[in-house]
Amino acid sequence: GGGGGGGGGGSAGASGGGKAGAKPPSAVGTSGPSSSMPRPAPAKLQHDDAKKVQEMEKKQITPRTHAHKQVELFKHLPQYEREASLTAAAVAKGNIHPTVLRLGLHIADDLIPGTNARVVAKLRAFQQVINDFVCPPAKVFSRELEACLNLQIQYLIDCRPQSLAMGNVVKWLKQRVGQSPPHASEAEAKAQLTALVDTFIHERIALANQAIVESLTGRIAEGDVLLVYSRPTVVEEALLH
Repeated sequence: GGGGGGGGGGSAGASGGGKAGAKPPSAVGTSGPSSSMPRPAPAKLQHDDAKKVQEMEKKQITPRTHAHKQVELFKHLPQYEREASLTAAAVAKGNIHPTVLRLGLHIADDLIPGTNARVVAKLRAFQQVINDFVCPPAKVFSRELEACLNLQIQYLIDCRPQSLAMGNVVKWLKQRVGQSPPHASEAEAKAQLTALVDTFIHERIALANQAIVESLTGRIAEGDVLLVYSRPTVVEEALLH
């Protein structure tokens, strides 16, 4: 899918030759200039690069404890201990929306399986952040909202490293926030952004997944044997279809 990356990055092949590859919500805002807010860590960070990891850790809202036993083969990937609480530091720092706090705990415990499902869940959470955001007086709405979203995004990255698909979605969302008409009222800008998110989910994820399922279904014949890697959502839907 355009936004979700095909539902978890799994693949399937058929023997016939086919394959498919804590403040209350109303108070969410920013207390300082947007230029001082840290930007989220990049999606392509390699965790065996000590310098980049050190830079990433400076941006963390919720510091993570590195696993005592590191698997050498996966040193380029983040390896953390299971934390007792991922919310304490975020709540103390403030400005993390309650919906985002809950979502962070869910994705940290892998309660939302599948790339597409996590992308949709994050976009829905960002919609709630946008709706509840209150721009400080004499500030530019788009800049302050982007700074607020940066905090939410960084907290979610702290809970679970950001996928390439989610990185692309974040880039898209921030571009749309930056394009908010300066003459529009705050309510109009919010309505426009939430509508754009709805359209993105429908066209770039739901319809894209549907097209993949239909294409994959046409490649599978009765009696074919399939080998499936992981549990990608679109492949599962195609098999059930």
